[in-house]
Amino acid sequence: MQAIEDEDLPITDLVLSSNKLPDTIPELVKFISDGNDVIKMFKAQLSRLKNINGANDFCEKCLVNGQIYACILIDAQVRLGEYILRLPDFHSSGKGTMKRKQLPEGIEKKKSHYAQQLAKHPELVEEAKRDAVANGDLPLRSHVIQKIEAKKQYSNWKAEWQGMPEFEQEDLTSFRKIIVHFQTENDVDNFSKLIGQKLSPKSKSIWFPEQQIRHHANKLYIDES
Repeated sequence: MQAIEDEDLPITDLVLSSNKLPDTIPELVKFISDGNDVIKMFKAQLSRLKNINGANDFCEKCLVNGQIYACILIDAQVRLGEYILRLPDFHSSGKGTMKRKQLPEGIEKKKSHYAQQLAKHPELVEEAKRDAVANGDLPLRSHVIQKIEAKKQYSNWKAEWQGMPEFEQEDLTSFRKIIVHFQTENDVDNFSKLIGQKLSPKSKSIWFPEQQIRHHANKLYIDES
């Protein structure tokens, strides 16, 4: 069995408290860039430890350290987003006019966008952290973005429904059903005459009394107000 020592684990002094995060955008950008490399190191180490017999304790320690650091890294991205949101806007030229943030040199638009999204949804950031830790994963920015996108889709659905006519679903289920067996085709014909309904060879079920089939595809709903 391969021996595992504490020295083999990712450097724990990288696991800082969130109140020690950098205070400027350039420093935050560097912290996040370096932090992504640290997360890769944690992932690689966790993958290695999971394949070594008897390394469960070390794996658990590595996971906990990784989760703490991953949460701090997300906090750094939230802080970066908060700082960017405070930057003055400018109006870009070209096709249409768009309001944009004047980004400092060295920060990519995509990373800026993600950071701002995290800053705008602190409740989803904390929810993503809790879910990842509960599932034994490292909390990542992608987990938060997924939750943000899911919330947007739900909000879009709610918005599309505004102004639609009210609709109440009736209970169309049967009160009771009984399976009837027939020994011969003649018995089926006699039963059909008895209930006054036509039964074809493809008939699987019927209603008694006979129900009118409803068609809704050709209906149009309008506002009478």
